[in-house]
Amino acid sequence: MFSIARPGPEDLRRPWGGVLALVRLDIPASMQDNLSSTDIMVLKVGPFLLYNAYLLPANSTSWKEFTRSHPFDMLCQSLAAAVLLNCPIIIFSDANGRTNSQQPFGSLARQSPDMASACPRGKDILKLCSDHNLTILNGVAAFGSSSDKYTSYQPRGCSVIDYAIVDQGMLPNVCAFAVGTHEPEWSDHAPIAVKLAIPGLEPSAGPLHGKIQRLHSSPAQFHLPSESELDCMLIEVVNSIKRPADDPILRVYGCLAPDSPRSSTPISAYISGTCILSQSTLATGAGIAYGQNSSLNISFRVHGPGLSENCAAAYAALYAIAKCPANRPLIIVSKSEYVISALSHFALSHMKRNWNTANGDVLRAITTIIRARSALTHLSLLDPRSQNNHFLLALSLAELGCSSSATFPLPIAQNQPFQAPTSSGLPKVTTDMPNPLQEAPASGPTKTDLPSHRGRSQMLRRRDMHLHDFQAAANNSALFWKKFVVLAQGKTADQPVPIDQLKKTFQERMNAPSSLPELFDATLHARYVEEANSIPLHTADKTPDQLFDTPFSDGNIEDAKVEIDKHPTNSASGIEQIHYRDIIAMDTQLLCKLINEAIRSSDSPSVWIISIIIGILKKGKSPGDPNNYRTIVLESCMLKFVTLLIMRRIVKYADLHKIVPPSQNGFRKHFRTNNNAFILRCAIERAKSLKKTLYVATIDLSNAFPSTDCSTLWVKLLQRHGDLSDPFSSNTGILIGDTLSPELFIIYFADWDIPWSDDDIALAGMFISHLEQADDVLLLALSPEGLQRKMTLFYIWCCVNFFTINAIKSGVSYHGPVSPSLPVFKFGNDLVAIVDSYKYVGMLFRTGDYRVFSSIMSLYYADKAAKARSTAHAVLHIESMIGSLPVSEGKTLYMGCIDPHLIYGCEIAIDTSTNTARPIYDIQLSFFRRLLGLSKTSITAAVFSETGIMPLSFRRLILAMRFLAYCLSRPSDSYVRSALNDSINLHVTGFKSWFGDLITTIKCLCPSYSLPHHSILLAARDATSLGDFSKEITTTSISWIESELERVVKRSYILRLRKEPLQNGSLKYYTSRLRAYLGEIHNSFHRKTMTRVLSGDHPLAVVRLTWTDNHRSLVPHDQRLCRLCKFNIETPEHVLLECSDPVLMDLRSAFFTCFYDTQPNPQVLRFNTNTIHYLAYLASCRPIFPILAKWMTESIRHIERTPLHIPSQYRR
Repeated sequence: MFSIARPGPEDLRRPWGGVLALVRLDIPASMQDNLSSTDIMVLKVGPFLLYNAYLLPANSTSWKEFTRSHPFDMLCQSLAAAVLLNCPIIIFSDANGRTNSQQPFGSLARQSPDMASACPRGKDILKLCSDHNLTILNGVAAFGSSSDKYTSYQPRGCSVIDYAIVDQGMLPNVCAFAVGTHEPEWSDHAPIAVKLAIPGLEPSAGPLHGKIQRLHSSPAQFHLPSESELDCMLIEVVNSIKRPADDPILRVYGCLAPDSPRSSTPISAYISGTCILSQSTLATGAGIAYGQNSSLNISFRVHGPGLSENCAAAYAALYAIAKCPANRPLIIVSKSEYVISALSHFALSHMKRNWNTANGDVLRAITTIIRARSALTHLSLLDPRSQNNHFLLALSLAELGCSSSATFPLPIAQNQPFQAPTSSGLPKVTTDMPNPLQEAPASGPTKTDLPSHRGRSQMLRRRDMHLHDFQAAANNSALFWKKFVVLAQGKTADQPVPIDQLKKTFQERMNAPSSLPELFDATLHARYVEEANSIPLHTADKTPDQLFDTPFSDGNIEDAKVEIDKHPTNSASGIEQIHYRDIIAMDTQLLCKLINEAIRSSDSPSVWIISIIIGILKKGKSPGDPNNYRTIVLESCMLKFVTLLIMRRIVKYADLHKIVPPSQNGFRKHFRTNNNAFILRCAIERAKSLKKTLYVATIDLSNAFPSTDCSTLWVKLLQRHGDLSDPFSSNTGILIGDTLSPELFIIYFADWDIPWSDDDIALAGMFISHLEQADDVLLLALSPEGLQRKMTLFYIWCCVNFFTINAIKSGVSYHGPVSPSLPVFKFGNDLVAIVDSYKYVGMLFRTGDYRVFSSIMSLYYADKAAKARSTAHAVLHIESMIGSLPVSEGKTLYMGCIDPHLIYGCEIAIDTSTNTARPIYDIQLSFFRRLLGLSKTSITAAVFSETGIMPLSFRRLILAMRFLAYCLSRPSDSYVRSALNDSINLHVTGFKSWFGDLITTIKCLCPSYSLPHHSILLAARDATSLGDFSKEITTTSISWIESELERVVKRSYILRLRKEPLQNGSLKYYTSRLRAYLGEIHNSFHRKTMTRVLSGDHPLAVVRLTWTDNHRSLVPHDQRLCRLCKFNIETPEHVLLECSDPVLMDLRSAFFTCFYDTQPNPQVLRFNTNTIHYLAYLASCRPIFPILAKWMTESIRHIERTPLHIPSQYRR
């Protein structure tokens, strides 16, 4: 898939437009970026250039929002440049131009049903075709009557504005052209199609038949071998898993018997079902694929009532299970969520209803067969976006089945007695699909009625269906986020990567090179290898604590179980398909016995040492190059559990003996990600107080983890007083994904140090010359010469420790006045550039002199705002799939996806400058305004009062205060505590500092709270002296929202009177809360109208006439009269409750009829009732929220049909 989207508006308004092309994977195609632009895509497909262009109408000016030139001008420029490539050209375009039946001179004659004269845009198209020797295919007689049809169907008439245009030299290659049938339920345009015959570019028929292998080609094999004593012990441990008695899958199928076969290779069956509508007849087919070119592959047609894709997929599953030997493990792989969930999480529910459900007879038959099986059945849900070759084969077989004469009869139902399932051991049926917890949907589908969709009812129905599923998944966090990812990312396919290239790349990366680079000391490396090889298999534990030779106890196992219980339930498993949740359920004593025996014998169960390697594409890299993928190892979860136990002992020993230096901040418990960034800030501010410049070198190590030399690592571990008694086997590198890898790396790095010098920066008496965040290294110095000296020392250390520095990705920067004669900085012979800015732990710092620290962080704010905006557009993109995003789900997505960008680094960058922080504040406002349906001129307080979200400035302040509390709790000899103390001292002595910025921000946002005296903080050993700052700031934020509502009371008066309905039926006023009506009103258009009315963002005169324009001056408040009755001011309460317009009165009467019938003990509207208070009362009544919103919508829609009443004296 190739696509070009228009840039998302900065205020997060709904983007529209863009172009997209779908190309078969076996057709060579590439994007021509130099010829493409917004709304114009150019692909090189084989020997020709394919243009996909959308041209806005000639009188449109909206193109100015996303490009500097009109798309038509860009098309002309692109075609002019394409001439140099000398390639044939094909253009598909919605050109928004009528050409009648005209054709460039010398081209084939054409006719057209659109007999309107050629418009100016049409004439431009004809001239463009003439200039480039192009021919319009629409209406050419040689292609038959199907080429001579309208392409655009609008309420005002039909026209031909969509064209297929080809190079005249390609006309012999055009086999057919047709304008398809207009399907108004899908689009207001008809499809157009061109069939070409290009020599050497014939696509294969059907699936790819193994031509392209992917990173994820098949599910892991999960059977447990029993070849060794440890293998048998592992099976015993797995059989000890205690399953919850209320597990619905277990209650249907039970667990495997202890003596059931497990060592046989499982059968993998890929199933698919499909429906094809042919000549008004619905044909349904099922396909089962066991492998490319397998003789077992089969397809058949499904007959019977209630045919659907779900039914066909269920029949495919039935065949695969029925034909599999009962003693062979079986993996069913499908994209059908229906089949997987119906046979797993919902099977018990269906059984209780005696299979009285859709396709119940098929589901009953499948369940009966599975219960009779003695081997494992695994139901695997394939990612809907996956282009797995085996599944593509199953899909093609299902399509063949639609026209097949073969069938598969439903087995005769047999009511077998069901034995009570055992509650221990491996379950007989497993699935990787998250449990949705509730079968019933959260709410019914919404009713979408948008006139702008011009009758695309099928699309609207699909949106409602997706919305229904999305809201139903909201009750389960795992399922909710999985559903969101599917909707947001769509069905994208991985770029094909040949499996042999992947294997070669990964194998070279994960094994030592045959010869060392010249910069490494080969003699030293050989000595390390010799010393490592001389280490005995079993070494004596010489440590005084005896941490490493002491067997693990049941208590150690239980403690580790508590830790892994924090992992998500859908954490990736290893090849044996045992998850962390399974380990938690294992018998502790048996598990402890297995682990101790494995360590004692220096061996392991065979499945523990087999890992799955996956490639994760590096950011911004081409997906077609295997070198651009990071190697991530999916190890056995049980092996990671063992290494977790070992890691805890190593960490305990390393901390006890202070092996890891305080400069290392990565992968350490109680060390926060931004610690080093905070220390860097404090160092910059200390240097400024000394009237010196701080020079900083950011260092990039090439493939630090994979290139860690194992022989050197073992020698270093041995030199740590024999603290590792059982070494691990490896060729080279540390696996990313292994629990022990981070700790081994920082121990490997622990002997890096620089002798103290006068160029070091001192923070509260602690000298700091370098900082590390795992392999991200910073060097700090107060002079350029001192920085170069440290760079040379680090270069030498890397040479003897076999690391390679990437000088191109490294950089030098400075903070303060620059030296008039800066030296040339080098690592060895490689030059290192002086950069204008640099990124450290995700935060951008600007180089150069500065007056206030916020200027250094200006790039940080812009960077985080850009990332948050991009993420917000990605989140809101799902509205193209579900319609309007519900507010509750939108708030969840905001907190999970957007908020992390907006708060990241808030502990370091204190928001002293509102203007500097404005970009990130605006993202929060824009997102929730879009979610609520409010305009950019709406009152700010409405965003917070209606959603319950905390203003970003207060949220960032609370997090900064939490960081202060964290720093106070750190030991006095830690870098971060020394940095805090130094910052406090700077503030006390009158210099600008982080601590001073924090005090300034507290005084601005929360003047009722004050920090303790600096002497108390300097002596503090914990955060007790800070008090409950979170509660204080939260309370102040609520007060701020209330004051904002009061400040704009002319627009917020209803919000200030409206109360929130509680579950017990009472009403209570809340300043800020996620309002009940936002979830009760399912029609998004009605919901947004009600929000606009309540928050004063409506189109009525009392608001609209606040502004002036070219046609009117400012109209005084008392003269903004109702456009219908011209008697009272046009306000929401007047329009809804007072206006004498007949239509409004009819709408009012209909509403109150429903209101009095629906609302318990309703208040009656009387002639002397205060209409403002009464409207606020109506907005507080939960039972009538939907009909209230509908009434508001219809009333506003009616009054908008009449222009605003503007007194003549204010007209221009």
